[in-house]
Amino acid sequence: KFPKRIYNLGICEQSIVGTGAGLALNGLIPVLHSITPFITERCFEQIKNDFCYQKLGGNIVSVGSSFDYAALGSTHHSYSDIGIIRTLPRTQIVYPSSSIEFDLLFKQTYNNNYLTYFRLPAKKHSYQFSSEQIVFGKGIKIKEGKDITVIVTGPQLQNILDCIKELEKENIEVEIIYIHTIKPLDEE
Repeated sequence: KFPKRIYNLGICEQSIVGTGAGLALNGLIPVLHSITPFITERCFEQIKNDFCYQKLGGNIVSVGSSFDYAALGSTHHSYSDIGIIRTLPRTQIVYPSSSIEFDLLFKQTYNNNYLTYFRLPAKKHSYQFSSEQIVFGKGIKIKEGKDITVIVTGPQLQNILDCIKELEKENIEVEIIYIHTIKPLDEE
């Protein structure tokens, strides 16, 4: 729809970040996209210097969390992206694992003057949220329980939903809290 608003810089992720910061300095709201380890770990210094230290807003949307691209070798593994981005000032981290989560959370944060990192996994969970449940910065209580509480994020929700069936057979009631926003964390 808007072909003049898209720049394909190929596999030059550091240049993607620098170009995005330049666009932000000129009043635009950039959305940067690449495979997770390349747009976060490879570009950490550019993200820190070009966006965070200059207090610029924008959006980084990655694909391939943790080991989603494992078959392509260890250069495509990414298990520290959330940890390193968390250390940077004026950053937010969102780990949606369904289409409705990404759609609503992106709309809620797109132009909020922070650098917001969206980590998109290859696998999704099957839980169906209503749009009212999805609020940036707020966890969602999926299930009441009195014996144990499980706090989960991303596609791991599916593992927990499958796992609790076994616990319930043992009369163990599990409370499930789903966190899609990692930073700021809903401590309440």
